Amino acid sequence: MHAPTSHATAPLPLTWMARAWWQRLACIALPCALMWGLVGWAVALP
Repeated sequence: MHAPTSHATAPLPLTWMARAWWQRLACIALPCALMWGLVGWAVALP
């Protein structure tokens, strides 16, 4: 039921790898950004 597009030629594992890579990046970057945001906020407090 998928419409034929230019992306249909890409292998499915590539899509899954990209999705897993984004999930791994989010799992690493989000807590790190939150931690540094809290550190910066605490340091900026008068």
